[in-house]
Amino acid sequence: MKRKIKICSAILSVGMVASSFQMVNAAPNNTALQNQNAVYTSVESLSTAPANFRISQRSGLGCAFSWRWSGNTEDLYAIYRKPTGSTSEPVRVTEPTKENINVGAETLMGSYDFCVAIVDKDGNRISNYSEVSTVESYYDAPVHFNISQRSGLGCAFSWKWSGNTEDLYAIYRKPTGSTSEPVRVTEPTKDNTNVGAETLMGSYNFYVARVDANGNRISYYSEVSTVESYYDAPVHFNISQRSGLGCAFSWKWSGNTEDMYAIYRKPTGSTSEPVRVTEPTKENINVGAETLMGSYDFCVAIVDKDGNRISYYSNSATVESY
Repeated sequence: MKRKIKICSAILSVGMVASSFQMVNAAPNNTALQNQNAVYTSVESLSTAPANFRISQRSGLGCAFSWRWSGNTEDLYAIYRKPTGSTSEPVRVTEPTKENINVGAETLMGSYDFCVAIVDKDGNRISNYSEVSTVESYYDAPVHFNISQRSGLGCAFSWKWSGNTEDLYAIYRKPTGSTSEPVRVTEPTKDNTNVGAETLMGSYNFYVARVDANGNRISYYSEVSTVESYYDAPVHFNISQRSGLGCAFSWKWSGNTEDMYAIYRKPTGSTSEPVRVTEPTKENINVGAETLMGSYDFCVAIVDKDGNRISYYSNSATVESY
């Protein structure tokens, strides 16, 4: 199997940790390590982390790391690893050593954050974690990913089998146009034909990738398949009030007390997608939206609580300000 490898390191100044780790003071003489959503508080005061932790050698899944010597000949070190983005505590993956140059640690397929800490002779950590070095090792993406079945919000996807009976796959999803990382929406499976994944109202991009037994991604994402599921558009959209560049719009209520709406705008004659210009609201009478100088087409659509559009656009109302 051909493998592509990408390496990225996050190196910060002495005494600092990488962007995914933030040093905070929990109490006098105590240090907490905050890793995104999880906070790890030391049982006792921890010493300063080793500095200048970095990848010094790389060959396949083998990786060697180096860092600045503490100056204490008695200090022992160990390297730790955890999946990138995980809120779990890093796991020690090497035995205690006095070495600090080209210390080997085996990586895994996928994306993993490595760091080093001072430990006692039994391997218990006695310093803060160092800055992070991220190592990414991905297999090639599955190919020929496509929508093979569709019924309402149910959707099934297929792709070309890799030829390896041990390979596991999972389907990922994110809103169309979003720059966020796709989210896994299916459990690991060996199937590659008509694998079901529930869609959501709106427009979403789906992908497939190889995963390990725990659902961690170990390949690049496949090509994208976009699935759109929209409610009917609100009707009778019109300008109800106007004052200078301020404008209010009204439309017919859908009859559903849970429906939320947002107003969209684009230059008259433009072929671009309208841009949302109001926050989600349950109101449908005299909803204000600031106009701009020139000619603009406004419309309304039903949205979810995050402002993602889940209906077709309404009829347009043109506002001119010259």
